[in-house]
Amino acid sequence: MGKLPDSVWDTSVIIWVQESRVLWCMVLKAVSYTSWGMDLILFIRHLHRKIFTVILFFAIHLISREIKDRYIF
Repeated sequence: MGKLPDSVWDTSVIIWVQESRVLWCMVLKAVSYTSWGMDLILFIRHLHRKIFTVILFFAIHLISREIKDRYIF
């Protein structure tokens, strides 16, 4: 199995992050017009922070593994 170039992975991650941010903004704007919207927005922010933390740790793990594979013999 061939390995995709790093730039393909970088571009796909950037596109995914941008699309997910747009989706979050649309959902938050729509929900904020309802009476229960603020409670849900606070919950989503809390959940979003946890998901972002997991993604960040996963990205750090992948980067450190890539550095180890490339530069440590």
